[in-house]
Amino acid sequence: MLHKTKKRLITLYTIITSLILSIVIIGAYYINLTQLKTHKLELFKDLQDSIVYKLQNEQIINNLWLSNLEIKSRAIIHIEDNGIPFFFKGSWTPSTSREIMIKKAKKAALSEGIDTTSYTVSSYKNSSSAVTIYGKNKEPAFSSVCNIPTENGYMSLTLVQFRPEERTQVFLQIFLYLAIDLIGTFSLFLVSCFLAGKALKPVEENQKRQNEFIAAASHDLRSPLAVIQTNASALLIEGADPKRFIPQITNECTRMSRLIGDMLILASSDAKTWHIQKEEIDTETYLIDLYDSFAAFCQKKEHALSLDLPEDSLPQIMADKGRLTQVLSILLDNAISYSPIKSTITLRPYTKKTTFYIEVEDHGKGISKEEKERIFTRFYRIDKARNDSSHFGLGLSVAKELMELQSGKIKVKDTPNGGATFVIELPL
Repeated sequence: MLHKTKKRLITLYTIITSLILSIVIIGAYYINLTQLKTHKLELFKDLQDSIVYKLQNEQIINNLWLSNLEIKSRAIIHIEDNGIPFFFKGSWTPSTSREIMIKKAKKAALSEGIDTTSYTVSSYKNSSSAVTIYGKNKEPAFSSVCNIPTENGYMSLTLVQFRPEERTQVFLQIFLYLAIDLIGTFSLFLVSCFLAGKALKPVEENQKRQNEFIAAASHDLRSPLAVIQTNASALLIEGADPKRFIPQITNECTRMSRLIGDMLILASSDAKTWHIQKEEIDTETYLIDLYDSFAAFCQKKEHALSLDLPEDSLPQIMADKGRLTQVLSILLDNAISYSPIKSTITLRPYTKKTTFYIEVEDHGKGISKEEKERIFTRFYRIDKARNDSSHFGLGLSVAKELMELQSGKIKVKDTPNGGATFVIELPL
């Protein structure tokens, strides 16, 4: 399922980003092509202006100058004096004959009202726009016609400039932008593979944890159910003593109730349906009451419970008293279970800057560095064989969820001379 989702995400991301890239590249190509054409047009107009200036300011036009200018600019320059062509016949042979290109240029100019066969001083327009005409094999060329007034009448200039390199440049640009598009699309595909993998990694990890959760829950539910079934079957035997089997059934029902309760808490946390009822707590009074509640229980389990209050008075905090008690109950229960008999368990509150701390310190076998990173994971137990039937590996994960709901934290550190110390933090 996740593999199919990943493939769909990669495909969708690649298509969308490639489409956007293609649109950007097409836009860039169009802008570049427009700029190229504008630049060529400006050069054409500069060429026309230079010839017009020469015709207006000099009495004699040198054929050598016209010849060099034609060759250099790949142009056809045709000049007429009062409708009579100059003797200059051109200095090079274009792919399309001069006569055809000059006719096309004059025809284009005539459509704008510029006629080289007649000229009136009152004419509001003496020059045609620069337009594109085509020669043989669709070779593009700029053309323009202008009439220049003189003392003896007028002169007309027909200018045609070929642009043979334009098509080559266009094809090169198309190839270049297409290559950029393909490389970009492939790069986006690689990026989409990476991002899709990264985006789905939490989902994969969550699915893995969910599978582990179901497997562990099934294991822990199977054991008490087996005990209940065995003892219930024994009760059916004629002459069986109920007092022998009923306590076992009751104990296992209590264990199952605890497990289901913890699972419901975690499910509520995942569904974000928990509601925290914060209230102002007098921490000193609260901890003394908590100590009184657990002291007798610890004594029954042959442990000593110590409350190490600081000399200075403790501040008040805003927290959910019931949830806070649930967290400390989990930590004290773990300390009792994993500490040697007749050892001391210490409750130690203190304040640093804007944070209130409560430590639950035991002197058991401690927790290794590798296990410290995993003990808050659901169903994780240091007892790998899962022989300890009193714990399901949910207590610390429940405590972590409860602390986070109150904007708090929980962590573990080593106790000096052996053991583990759990620390909860709450903002003042």
